[in-house]
Amino acid sequence: MRKTKEVLRLRFELGLGQRQIARSCGMGLGTVHDYLERAVAAGIGWPLPGGWSEEELEAKLFGNQPVAARAVLQRPQPDWKGIHEQLLQHRHLTLQLLWEEYRQANPEGYRYSWFCERYQRWRRFDTMAMGIATDGLNRLFSNQSDVLRLVRDVGLGLVDRLPALKHLFIREAAGLVGEVPKLLRGEAL
Repeated sequence: MRKTKEVLRLRFELGLGQRQIARSCGMGLGTVHDYLERAVAAGIGWPLPGGWSEEELEAKLFGNQPVAARAVLQRPQPDWKGIHEQLLQHRHLTLQLLWEEYRQANPEGYRYSWFCERYQRWRRFDTMAMGIATDGLNRLFSNQSDVLRLVRDVGLGLVDRLPALKHLFIREAAGLVGEVPKLLRGEAL
């Protein structure tokens, strides 16, 4: 149920500003603005003529249309994988520059804060995997348990004796395999 009557009362009777009305009614500033514009266009002031009900007021302002769920604007989604690959390839490229390119190609696209948040969410798996791997390595190499020391020595001995496996680990550590996070490659975030 809309709070149209309350919005009009707060504006015309108490003289509150639109932000105060929005806070008081628990609605968006744009909604308050829309209600007040519709009231002015319909020539409705305060007090309401003849004790109108909320339904009659809505019929006058909104034309007996049922309150429909607001259609969600489908904005073009960025190519996160492509963005990530560009960041990996070009050392001085920033997310800000990529967002500006995205907005030039899609003027109705998302704002910068949303863009950064979604990119971070897309990268969450990499961040979590790196944290888990780092924690595991820290526990493995900082623990002085005899069993862990034996497992660690056997594992390092196998890697040292198998050139293909050793080469794979070196490439992984150097950031030459897959989509390795910048932090792991020694680059600034």
